[in-house]
Amino acid sequence: MSDDLLLSRLSPAERRAMEALAVEAGFPAQEIAAEMVAAYLRLVLDAPRALPDRPLLGLIRRAKARRHG
Repeated sequence: MSDDLLLSRLSPAERRAMEALAVEAGFPAQEIAAEMVAAYLRLVLDAPRALPDRPLLGLIRRAKARRHG
């Protein structure tokens, strides 16, 4: 997945928040987004009881709905 695709999936408000975070951190928004994805996946894999059952399925359904909606 390209880094630009990660940011393109965000709403305008989310994108602005990500850009503000990038400015504050002095780190590219695309790289922050990629790290957030990796951290979420580690959470899903390492601490499954911290999240609802099969949390990625909800994300996948929303992604499909956006693509086809």
